[in-house]
Amino acid sequence: YLAFLGLYAWLRPTGSPAEKSEAEPPVSIVLPTYNESRIVKAKLDDLLALDYPMEKVEIVVVDSSTDDTREIIREYFSELGAPGLTLIEEDERRGLAPALNEAYEAAEREMVVKTDCDSKLPPDVLREAAANLADPDVDAVTGRNVEVLGGSR
Repeated sequence: YLAFLGLYAWLRPTGSPAEKSEAEPPVSIVLPTYNESRIVKAKLDDLLALDYPMEKVEIVVVDSSTDDTREIIREYFSELGAPGLTLIEEDERRGLAPALNEAYEAAEREMVVKTDCDSKLPPDVLREAAANLADPDVDAVTGRNVEVLGGSR
């Protein structure tokens, strides 16, 4: 057993694919919202602050809010020269799974990232994900939530 562990430690790959690639594929960011009017602007600011070429980013929001979340989103995108927005407006709340399915179907870019309004993404998250996904042995990546903006949870 000890010989196996020693051999494994010696032969195992080191480093991350993220260290080897500078890929910048087009990205769809999926953002489901429900009554997030208090924090949706902060989330959009967070997304636009990502270290990634914004001309390669589209934001797909699926919203079934009863507050003014979608009005805030529309105003935000009309005032800024922000990346492309697809706003899917639902008249009734059907739950997260149907909302995500609709958003994923609408996403048009090569890489799709899902986030929530109350999650703060590190600035390099898209670059790290893209670099890892550039490895042909990697099919999906995930991350950890580090900071919460105080959303609807």
